[in-house]
Amino acid sequence: MSNVKNVTFWEEYNYFLRVDVCAISDRAGFNKLVQFLKNEYNVEVLEEIDGPDARRWILSSEGCDFELQHDDPYGNMIVAISK
Repeated sequence: MSNVKNVTFWEEYNYFLRVDVCAISDRAGFNKLVQFLKNEYNVEVLEEIDGPDARRWILSSEGCDFELQHDDPYGNMIVAISK
């Protein structure tokens, strides 16, 4: 049995909340996460930044903006961009 959690929350002093989505860590999972957030939380995509090994999309839901990030060696993360 693996000790890997599906989701890990990171909150450090003077930093924004970060959620690592371990269960869907690959690049293809990024698109699945976007679709899930759109379907379940009416998320709007404000900006898309795509590179060869990283993606950063700024999303908004109910007036709160946040980033969905993908870095090839690390996986997918949801990051608050304001406190």
